[in-house]
Amino acid sequence: MATQWTAGITDGQTLYATDLNAIGAAAETFTPTWTASTTNPTLGNGTLSGKYFRFNKIVFCQIFLQIGSTTNVGSGQYRWALPVTAASPINSFSTAGVGRFYDASLATATLANVAFNSGATTYISLYYATNFFSSTAPVVPATSDEYHLSFWYEAA
Repeated sequence: MATQWTAGITDGQTLYATDLNAIGAAAETFTPTWTASTTNPTLGNGTLSGKYFRFNKIVFCQIFLQIGSTTNVGSGQYRWALPVTAASPINSFSTAGVGRFYDASLATATLANVAFNSGATTYISLYYATNFFSSTAPVVPATSDEYHLSFWYEAA
C-alpha cells in the first residue's frame, strides 16, 4: 500500500514531493471476501472485485459482485469484507454509503444503504426497508444479478 496516504503530518515536518504525490494516489484493488451469516456463498464463475482509496484514516471503497451461472448463493445475510478494518461505528447499524441490487431477469434495481451490520468492523452489508440483503431478500439472486456498493468509513 505504498501508494496510499497514511502518514500523519506534524508541525515543523518537511514535506517532500513523494508525500504530496501520495495524497492523490491511484486506487488500490482488492478482492473482497463475500460471506453469509448461515452458509457462505461460493463465487464459481461470477465476478467479485473491489477498489479503495485511503487518506490517513478515511477509506473510500467500491465493491462489485455479479452472480455467475455456477455461483452458489449460500444462505443468510450477506457480508462483504473491508479492505482495512474499520473503527467502531457510532451505532450498531451506521450507514456508510449507498448500494444497489440489479435484478437482471426483471431489469430492475433496488436501492439500499451500505451499513455496518451489528457494529461490525471487518465487513459491510446492504440494508433496505427493514432487512439486510440475503440469499432470499429482496429476491433469490440468479445468474447476471449484480450488487454495487459505494461507501466510506474511518479506519481503526
